[in-house]
Amino acid sequence: MGITKSQIESRLREAERECAELRVYLEQDDWPWEPEGGGWFLSPIGTVSERSSSYKAFSRLGLERSTEEGTELTLERMISSNLLQAYVYEYGGDWVADWNDETQTKHYIMYCFSEKDWWCSEARCLFVAGTVYMNEECAEKLRDDLNSGHVVTNERMNLVPVE
Repeated sequence: MGITKSQIESRLREAERECAELRVYLEQDDWPWEPEGGGWFLSPIGTVSERSSSYKAFSRLGLERSTEEGTELTLERMISSNLLQAYVYEYGGDWVADWNDETQTKHYIMYCFSEKDWWCSEARCLFVAGTVYMNEECAEKLRDDLNSGHVVTNERMNLVPVE
């Protein structure tokens, strides 16, 4: 092998020291969160498939889950969001929420379960994750279209839980 016992012992001590440093680094609490992988993937074209192993890039993009059921639920939510965003793109023009401008009103729609009706609401500086923001005219049109049944919430656009 061409290596002496003292060289092996020296390399082992160096490896043990490096392992101890890596363990300390691994145990630190400031690691950024990454989604759990698991081999179930969703695609933008509305399919769910299984692979034999996790794919880190899919996991980091939020396109992978550990169970088929979790992946299908995520896909339905993604489709709902995409449909809302498509509506806003079509009827809201090129308006973009500017979160650095607290004078700009950002509108969104919400459902009132007690009234069984869609409402418009607004924000200026409070961002709610997952909410699709739009200009006032678009929000009012979407509210009216939802309330009239012109835009329908169904399995693919599950904005309101089925009763």
